Amino acid sequence: MSAENRSRRPLSPWILRVTVACLATVIAASEAAQLPALEPTMIDVDITALPASEKAALARIVHAGRLMDALYIRQVWPGTAGLMKERESAQNPSAQSELAALNFFKGPWDNEGVAFIAGVPAKQPIGDFYPANSSKADIDSWLESLAAPDRAQALGSFTTIRRAPNGPFEVSRYSHYYARDLTLAARELRAAANLTREPTLKRYLRARAKALLDDDYLASDVAFVGLKGPIDVVLGPYEIDEDTWFGVKTAFEASIGIVNEAATRRIAGDSAHLQELEDHLPLAPELRGRKLGAAAPVLVLDAIYQGGLTAAGGAHFGYGLPNDLRVLNAIGARTATYRNIAKVDYQTFYAPIADVALANSTRATLQFDDILDEILMVRLFDSLGPQFVTGTTQPIAESLGAKAGVAGQIRSMLLSLWGHRYLIEHGYLESREDGAIYAAFLVPALDRVRGGLDSPRSQGSTYILNHLIEAGAIQADADGRFTIDPVRADAEVTRAAGEFVSLMAKGDLVAIEALLGRYVTVTPEVKAVLKRIGAAPPLQRVVYRTADRLDPR
Repeated sequence: MSAENRSRRPLSPWILRVTVACLATVIAASEAAQLPALEPTMIDVDITALPASEKAALARIVHAGRLMDALYIRQVWPGTAGLMKERESAQNPSAQSELAALNFFKGPWDNEGVAFIAGVPAKQPIGDFYPANSSKADIDSWLESLAAPDRAQALGSFTTIRRAPNGPFEVSRYSHYYARDLTLAARELRAAANLTREPTLKRYLRARAKALLDDDYLASDVAFVGLKGPIDVVLGPYEIDEDTWFGVKTAFEASIGIVNEAATRRIAGDSAHLQELEDHLPLAPELRGRKLGAAAPVLVLDAIYQGGLTAAGGAHFGYGLPNDLRVLNAIGARTATYRNIAKVDYQTFYAPIADVALANSTRATLQFDDILDEILMVRLFDSLGPQFVTGTTQPIAESLGAKAGVAGQIRSMLLSLWGHRYLIEHGYLESREDGAIYAAFLVPALDRVRGGLDSPRSQGSTYILNHLIEAGAIQADADGRFTIDPVRADAEVTRAAGEFVSLMAKGDLVAIEALLGRYVTVTPEVKAVLKRIGAAPPLQRVVYRTADRLDPR
């Protein structure tokens, strides 16, 4: 029966009661929904030095990035595209504001999972990784019925689970399920490969185009680590943080940048010491010292475009990729930080927090480059430490399931704080005031907890922050401002890193969940300083004007 014919049938009393109840729910949601405050921030990047061939290639890459953005929006919730289409056709300020918010958050829920559009689910659903109207228990029961190879495919990083016509569920590969947009993106990447004169970029774009169509990303991940030249491209399905059921499904993203040569030269030597750092990790001897790949690139970039996961609810500062352990163990990771994005957040969020939350002596030690280095170090240290459960071939991330994202963040943050100190003590980094490292960690941590404890990054930094407070490394002075004792901080970071990473190596999910339950919380000390800091300023909605000039919408 067509929708038109069905709508003309008289409503039964039961349907009428249900309809009235649904309308009441929508009206209540409309009254409760509040559009988040967003402040447009313009991003321009100087690309005048790029040859015409590279500018032309860059335009096609940006277009492929926009397709990744559309795919991620679908992954978050398939209903968002319809909401956006309705508002695109409405020529009024309210609709345009809602459209901007939908584009910013990549769905009708803010960073705390609260709906700001009427008529959508009150709680953000799991997304498009698993069928609508299914539960984790439903999927668990189905998985238990499968043979081991079929179960492995169902829990693959590049597959979705759908409802089968003649059974409970079936597996669909990304390249099939998202075929239309992936085919278009692959075409753009191949066109860009034909335009660029940089051999390593040409190789990567062609390999990545192939991967989008066959779900085999190994060759393109290897090519990605070897990228040279001024253009940097992250594009495809990478991170598993969005899959809160099983921690295996990857989300689409795109980050396109230009190498900031001067800033990159300043930190280029850090990756050369990764093997030494691995050999001296604060872990038992059997958990450290694995042979890493050759020193991988460490870059500082200026972002031209971000889309998908990396732009959801705010631009990301950087990456440490790929995540494929085969690549990490063979040649390492490519690590990058977006300087222009970090500078926007420093000026908007971090500097005001530092002015209010830090004691004057501690505030005086903090500079923008400290924040930049802290972000970079977290990315750089992603590849250190054990990657498999001890004595097995099971990846640690697989053993921790939905807690893999936050556990990985905690490991990288703890090891980055430890490693930063190691590099300074051994003369590899310029010595700064002792508290600068921890001030550069503390201020972003406070900003994240102010925004809620819903994300792995916020949970991870809150975990470490509470450890430092408990150890007396961070204390409130008589004015309620935080002071830092770097000696105590060094000792607690070393101890906490050894404890947590050792539990990860054992795959001890029960113990890790117990620690998360204890330390991922807003303590009275943090509540007091958050009260001093006050409400967050409007979120920065980045407008990538250089990208818009290259690839007009």
